[in-house]
Formats: sequence, structure tokens, C-alpha cells
Amino acid sequence: MPRYVFFLVLLALAGCDLFGEDRPARIDGRAVVHSGTLDGLADARERWASTGIEEYRFEYSRACECLASQVGPFVVTVSGGEVEDVESLAGAPLPDDYVAFTVAGLFERIGDAFEQGADRVDVAYDAALGFPIDVEIDYDRGVVDEELLVEVLGFERLDD
Repeated sequence: MPRYVFFLVLLALAGCDLFGEDRPARIDGRAVVHSGTLDGLADARERWASTGIEEYRFEYSRACECLASQVGPFVVTVSGGEVEDVESLAGAPLPDDYVAFTVAGLFERIGDAFEQGADRVDVAYDAALGFPIDVEIDYDRGVVDEELLVEVLGFERLDD
């Protein structure tokens, strides 16, 4: 391979994020704030609380080594902080013991990860409303399949 081609390829790869560390400032058109800190979690919780949103519907999916029925995507309707309805868009029946996430539940899992000393906590929060959009928690880098990966695919406020 000519030397200049090698350097062009090297230059192109230098701008790539091969390990997922650079995260976009927008996800699906929403401005996001990335944080892997307790302060970032506290700021996002405060933004969320200030909205006063009590009723909403959101769609999310998970990445895990689990039953297909637990991956999603799911549409969850929340009223007064409680899950009112869960629909699996994958068409798989939900297990009787399935517990759907709420925004508060996602905040709780993120907080628990910090308390447990997770090896990696990386979250993208909606810049305006504060809810988590992309959650990546690796409790122990040396253990396979104990990660929590959740992506919020859509959000709709119902109590306008």
C-alpha cells in the first residue's frame, strides 16, 4: 500500500470514535447533557422535578442477555409516578413479573450504580427536561452481562 494511502486511512481513523467515548450532543433531535457523575445526576433530577410532569408516555429498549420479551422496545404510560400501562412493541408477551421503568426508576438505578461503585456510569440526559435518554452502567468490567443499557426512544408529556 502506498505510504500516503496508509496515512490517509490513519488520519480518517483518528477522527473516529472506535470505543464509544465520544457521544453526540443530540439524540433523535433532542439536546442532551452527558454525565457520569453524581452532580450530573442531581442536576438532571432537579431539571426533571422542576417540570412538574406527572403523566407521560415513553418508549425505551434495553440491551441485555435476557429473554426477548425483556428487551423491548416498550411503550410505558405513567400517571402520578405509577406505571399505568406497558406495551411490548416486539409483540412478545410480557412476563407476569416484568417491572417497567419509569423516569424515577431510571434515576434510582443510576443512583444505585454510584452507591454500589459501578466501574462505569455514563448517562445522556435530556437537556430541557432532565430525564435519562441513554443509560450505560457497567457494574464490573470483569464480569460479562451485568450491565444495564437502556435507550429512551421517545417521550410524550400527557399532562399539558
